[in-house]
Amino acid sequence: MTSGVIVGAPDMHLDEATRLMFENKVKKLPIVKGSQLVGLVTLTDIARATSIDKKTVELFEKLSNIHTI
Repeated sequence: MTSGVIVGAPDMHLDEATRLMFENKVKKLPIVKGSQLVGLVTLTDIARATSIDKKTVELFEKLSNIHTI
């Protein structure tokens, strides 16, 4: 199991979660309350939840391939 996993909180704002994911170069952010997993946010979730333009879509596509570069 991976140690030092980056996690978010249930009351975290979407922009905070997005920034945390970009800063840590992760495509999926586990959401935990105490020591229990209560959800998972993905880049796809963020793209669907926000109104985005073509440039943002291209950025998401580039970031989604971050581990293959």
